[in-house]
Amino acid sequence: MTKRCARCKKTKSTDDFRPDRSGRRKDGLHPYCISCKSKENKQWRLDHLDQVKKHRKATRARDRIKETEWRRSHPETLLWRYARNRAKQKCVPFTISVDDVKAVWPQNGLCPVFGFKLENGVGVQRPESPTLDAFIPSLGYIPANICVISYQANVMKTNVSDPRLFERLAEWMKARSESRS
Repeated sequence: MTKRCARCKKTKSTDDFRPDRSGRRKDGLHPYCISCKSKENKQWRLDHLDQVKKHRKATRARDRIKETEWRRSHPETLLWRYARNRAKQKCVPFTISVDDVKAVWPQNGLCPVFGFKLENGVGVQRPESPTLDAFIPSLGYIPANICVISYQANVMKTNVSDPRLFERLAEWMKARSESRS
């Protein structure tokens, strides 16, 4: 099917016209073809640059607030996404779902290692920020290998899965603090 553009007066395929949302057109298509309407929109934006900039600034601020609210209310989904990206980068298995992350989330909301409250630091990692840990990194993110611990605990653990190394670190720290006294 074809239609004549009211702007350039050329007959074009109906695929070259956007749907008309006003409901006033019998054919359900906008009177201007896509290229003519794009040119018109571009010119309008140039003629109303201050208005466009003001609108964009307000929209970005509103979107930033919505994003922050979403991040605070969906920490499990964020941890899942971050873990999925790390798994791709490190080429390790990733078979968990958001429900698996929710299942290992501490019921009391406290870090299982240090006992302080897990709190999201939106846009920044804080010591008390929750992180999804693959207990044995080489196994990847599988349901039996994940836990939610604080960022501080995860940094200390990094790629160490041998508890004897933590014992040695604790002994060294104790000896060092005693030698300073």
